[in-house]
Amino acid sequence: MAEEKIKNKGIQLFLNSKVVEILGKNKVEAVKLENGKELKADSVVLGIGAVPNTKIAVDAGLDLGRGKGIWTDEYMRTSDPDIIAIGDCAEKKDFFTRKVSPVMLASIAGAEAKIAAANLYKIRLIRENKGTIGIYATYIDGLVLGSAGLNQVSAKKEGFDIITGNTEGADKHPRSMPGTNKVIVRLIFSKQSGVLLGGQVAGGISAGEMTNIIGLAIQKRVSVTELETFQMATQPYLTDGPTVYRIVAAAHDALVKYLAC
Repeated sequence: MAEEKIKNKGIQLFLNSKVVEILGKNKVEAVKLENGKELKADSVVLGIGAVPNTKIAVDAGLDLGRGKGIWTDEYMRTSDPDIIAIGDCAEKKDFFTRKVSPVMLASIAGAEAKIAAANLYKIRLIRENKGTIGIYATYIDGLVLGSAGLNQVSAKKEGFDIITGNTEGADKHPRSMPGTNKVIVRLIFSKQSGVLLGGQVAGGISAGEMTNIIGLAIQKRVSVTELETFQMATQPYLTDGPTVYRIVAAAHDALVKYLAC
C-alpha cells in the first residue's frame, strides 16, 4: 500500500538495491548501485539506523547491556544507583521476550523519563519499565499505516502460536459520507491465552489513534474476549458504526477462531 502511494506521486523506488558509492567531486552528483547503475543526485539522505553513544557511560564505569546500550533496571537505574539513563542510550528490552530491542522512539524516551522522575530519589511509585512494545505510525499522501507490538512474521519467529483477527470497513458511517476512507485492521493474539500480541492498521487519519488503542491494550495484556466487548465512542463523522467498530470487529473475528480451537 505504501509502495503504491509513493509510485503514484511519481517517485521511483529501487528496492533490494544496495548503494555502493556516492559519486561527485566537490558535491554529490550521483550514486552508484551494486548492479552498476548510476542515479543522478543533487543530494543524498542516509537512513541507516543509529547506535547508542555510550562513551560517557563507559568512562564512568557503568555496565553496558547485551546490545551495548547502557544497562538499566526497571526503574531506569544504572549499575551505579546514583545514575539513571533514559532515551536512546539506554538499552531497550522487548515487552514480550525481554530480548534486546533496537527500537528508538521519542515516545519510549518520554515514558522512561516519567519513570525515572517519579523514582529519582527513592521508589515512590510502582511505575516500572515493562519493556518496549514498538508502536509506530506514518503518513503517506493520505494513507496512515500503524503497527503496535508483534506482527505475524515476528510472532512466529519468536515461537508464538497465534490466531489473527482481520476486518476492513470504513472510518465513517454511512459509508456514503464525504471523506470516508477504507480502514483495514489486523489483530494478533496468543492461541493459548488469548492475550493480544500485536496489531496493524491502515486507513485514514483515525488509524493513528487506533494504533495507540492497540498499544495500550498490549501494555495491559488485554484478552480477545475483553477487546471484543470494548466500549467505545462512535459518531458518524468520526468512526464506523458502533456494531462494526474496526478494532472490535477484528477481535470478534479472532474470537470465533479462538473458540473453535
